[in-house]
Amino acid sequence: MVKRILSEKSKAYLYSSGNIERMRKQGYKKGQSSPFKGEKWEHHGGYRYPGRGNVKTPEMLVKMSEKMIGEKNPMFGISLEQNRKRMKENNPMKNKELSEITHKKIGVINKEKFKDNVYKMKMIKKWALGRTKPTKPEKTFISIIEKYNLPYKYVGNGKYWIGMMNPDFVDEERKIVVEIFGDYWHNPELREVSYSRTFKGRTELMRKEGWQCVIIWERELKNMTEEEIIKKLK
Repeated sequence: MVKRILSEKSKAYLYSSGNIERMRKQGYKKGQSSPFKGEKWEHHGGYRYPGRGNVKTPEMLVKMSEKMIGEKNPMFGISLEQNRKRMKENNPMKNKELSEITHKKIGVINKEKFKDNVYKMKMIKKWALGRTKPTKPEKTFISIIEKYNLPYKYVGNGKYWIGMMNPDFVDEERKIVVEIFGDYWHNPELREVSYSRTFKGRTELMRKEGWQCVIIWERELKNMTEEEIIKKLK
């Protein structure tokens, strides 16, 4: 058991708030983290959440549940959108500007973290899974797929990976990837773009993984006919 060491500030708060006195009445002894320490939770006929020492009996769980029913629930009558707005307005970091030194420190820390490929892959997948809906250009391509019954499946929501790349569309049978490139987001002349997100980099990396990569630009979806787009796929 790891012994918890409290700072002087924490101890002072516990005493001043009356928590220490209340803990003593509940059966806590000096130097003991819990009155149930050394006992098996099954002996109390209750439930204990993983990683926590507190025991919850069935009666306690029912009482806790009843406290959150209907108007007793602090979220009662508040829609998800209203809650998001409230959280955004009450964000303690709102309108706070980080100093240039802090930005540099964060940048250095993140660069070090991303040297670990396991961490890098974990974060890339997390970002991709947060993108649940296709972009406008991708929706245009999806309409072409459905109209002409093309064998491509949208996987740009982080559900399909080739190496460390999450493609937009795949034809698994023929091992063909279709990437929809934004005119701004994938143009190294307009912004800083990683090699894997450039035309040359994407096609090269996909080829190394054994896939053919077809890249369709946002401007092509706007200016080319549907027949011309389909020809590009062949």
